[in-house]
Amino acid sequence: MTLLDEERRRRLLASKAVGVARSQGAVPVGEPHPLLGGAATMVEGGAAWVLVQREPERALGSALAWSMRQGATATTCVVDVGPDGRPQRAAAELVAAKAAALAQPPRVLAVHRTSVEDVPPAVPPSGEPPVPSALAGLRLEDAAAARVDAVAHADGGLTFEVLGLEVARVAPDGSLLVGAGKHDRDATNELYAGEPTREALVRAAEVVRQERRPGAQVGPANLLQRERWLRHALVADPAPLSHAGVTGPLVPVPDPAPPVDLRRPRPAAATAEEGLVLVVCSAGVDLDLVPTAAWLRSWAAPSAERIVLAVPVGADQPILTDLAPLLPVPAEVVAVVPPWEDARP
Repeated sequence: MTLLDEERRRRLLASKAVGVARSQGAVPVGEPHPLLGGAATMVEGGAAWVLVQREPERALGSALAWSMRQGATATTCVVDVGPDGRPQRAAAELVAAKAAALAQPPRVLAVHRTSVEDVPPAVPPSGEPPVPSALAGLRLEDAAAARVDAVAHADGGLTFEVLGLEVARVAPDGSLLVGAGKHDRDATNELYAGEPTREALVRAAEVVRQERRPGAQVGPANLLQRERWLRHALVADPAPLSHAGVTGPLVPVPDPAPPVDLRRPRPAAATAEEGLVLVVCSAGVDLDLVPTAAWLRSWAAPSAERIVLAVPVGADQPILTDLAPLLPVPAEVVAVVPPWEDARP
């Protein structure tokens, strides 16, 4: 896309944000603001309307941050579901679920062609720990041989992880594909088609152990899914959270589904003190950390009386502290030395 095309797209999104607000009876004031993956406008009365198009399932935090910086009295988040509507519709429902879990839920709308409507929240995942299917469970012996963590999902499948990074995926029918993410799994299957899957799993796990450590050469093995790496480290040793009054042990919160794209941030959670504390880990300044933490609490830790947002040292920026009061229970941002940095002086 050329700079001219991008500029034209930004203008169209800005016009669309204004148009959607007007269609709902709001009166835009001032000039609309282009945003990364969307646009926003203020309206009479001091409310903010934010249109999101790219990665909408992770856009609520950015919308709230923009509104907060403008001193908005309320926020309406509008998800552009596009001409097809189906893929983005599920994302819009997830946004609505995150919004509903906040202390003061913003309104969430979906725009599809010329129609605009309120979005119902996505049905929350079951709070019960998922159980692998009988066939997938047979692969747990492979996990033990490779010394990897097995993470069950609601569909009956498993993900095998090393220090929080996926190294293989087991389908409910028991088939195992080795690799970090779809492209790596496809490449591994092509290169080592005749190799026993257990041997391939052991080899992949060892490669990740060698590279997922402080001082290792930077690459996918130590850049991807750092949120889960941080959670893995805190589960192994919760002492860095002691100054926030968190006492171990920490119990990881299972994912409702395996990740679609390992390159996307995916906050990882754990509970402490028998569910009274929810710890949510991020690998950087992730504006969607607060809405995601609210959503995680709503279905995975509804009895949590406080939330700790654990981030690497340097990522504890003021905007995260400013957003934290939007959570339904007291919350604080805690900076810890991450496992990819050497904590020794």
